[in-house]
Amino acid sequence: MNQSKKGFIYTTIGATLWGINGAFAEFLFLQKGVTSDWLTPYRLLLAGIFLLVYLYAKDKNKIFDIFRNTKDLIRVFVFGVFGMLGTQYTYFTTIQHSNAGIATVLQYFGPTLILLYVCFKEKRKPKP
Repeated sequence: MNQSKKGFIYTTIGATLWGINGAFAEFLFLQKGVTSDWLTPYRLLLAGIFLLVYLYAKDKNKIFDIFRNTKDLIRVFVFGVFGMLGTQYTYFTTIQHSNAGIATVLQYFGPTLILLYVCFKEKRKPKP
C-alpha cells in the first residue's frame, strides 16, 4: 500500500474515532452513570496501552527509548499530566455537565480566549 493511501486510511480512522469520542462519552454519562472522574483515567490508560502495543509491534527495540533521556521523559510526563489529562478531564467534565457539542465548541474556542486575555492584559493588539 502506498503512503498516500495509508495516510488517507489513518486520517479517516482518526477523524472517525475523534468524532464519536464526545458522543460516546455523553452516552456513558447519561445512560450508564459514568463520571468524568472515572472515564478520563481509563480512556488515557487504554490509549496508552494501544500506543505501546502498536510501538511494540512496529519496533519492539524502541519501546523503552524514552527512558534514556531524562529531559525527554520529563517533557512527556508534563505533557501527559497537563496536556492530555488536563484537556481530557475538562472536555469530559464539560460533556458531563452540558453536552458534546458545547464541549467541542469550547475546546476550539480556547485559543481565541487565550489570545483575547493576553491582548487585554498586556493592552496590545495581536501580532500576525
